[in-house]
Amino acid sequence: MSKIHALEQNMSHFEDQYEQVGSNNQQVSRLLGAFMNDNDTSTSILNHRFERISINPYFLELQTDRQAITIRVPADGMELGAIPNGIQIGDTTVIDGIFMDEDDTVMQLVAIQQKNEDLVNRLTRVKGKITDLMLPEQRSYNPLYQDTLIDEAL
Repeated sequence: MSKIHALEQNMSHFEDQYEQVGSNNQQVSRLLGAFMNDNDTSTSILNHRFERISINPYFLELQTDRQAITIRVPADGMELGAIPNGIQIGDTTVIDGIFMDEDDTVMQLVAIQQKNEDLVNRLTRVKGKITDLMLPEQRSYNPLYQDTLIDEAL
């Protein structure tokens, strides 16, 4: 089976799964991230006017002492190695970022602290246990850079 044929079949399967999860943003993010990782491809979902629907496929769920926080990995790319290898559910980690909502439950990731570096001005630091995640896997190219090329293609 050719790579193109396999990708066509996987896209058809993705379409079926996408219809099943409907408007559940977390499930759509997970589905898109898994598809991109499994198929070594960058993918976007478009609306009926062929405009890109903003879906961030990569995230961490962090349980702090006070609440659950969704950490969004920036869709506009990060440096290779910015996310530690082997990070997994159950790990305790420290995240620096910017809260994106009034309830402080959604944070845009700026850095995962591995060396207890000083907090950069205007960022917030949270520490907690990872309860869920969907992270980019190493693909043919740096996935966090590769995925930014979709805008050029569109």
